[in-house]
Amino acid sequence: GRPHAAALSFFCPFIGVILLLSISNKNQVWLLYLYALFFGLGFGARGPLTAAIAVDLFKGKSFGVIYGFLNVGNGIGGAIGPWLGGYIYDRTGSYHLAFIISIAGMIMATASFYMVSRKTSKI
Repeated sequence: GRPHAAALSFFCPFIGVILLLSISNKNQVWLLYLYALFFGLGFGARGPLTAAIAVDLFKGKSFGVIYGFLNVGNGIGGAIGPWLGGYIYDRTGSYHLAFIISIAGMIMATASFYMVSRKTSKI
């Protein structure tokens, strides 16, 4: 169910970033289109899925606070990520390391949803 779909929502952008890393010349515009497709599929599905999983795990009066806390983490990542990518580019002249860090984050997020799926299957 939901945790597996959420994990897939992180895996799709992972594929997209791999596609970005594979661009070797300016004539490979088609890789940018594939990146946009995979990134859009994953990112667009993630919001409703994570909210549904949070409702399943954290029922009750405190749900609003818990969900708000989850969104604060998402906002911090959204604020730091672009800045860090720009900083890495300014220092190295490449986005390669920023993409690798992004891939590592998506792997950790995917793993967390699989851990949640094991927890919810026991409930």
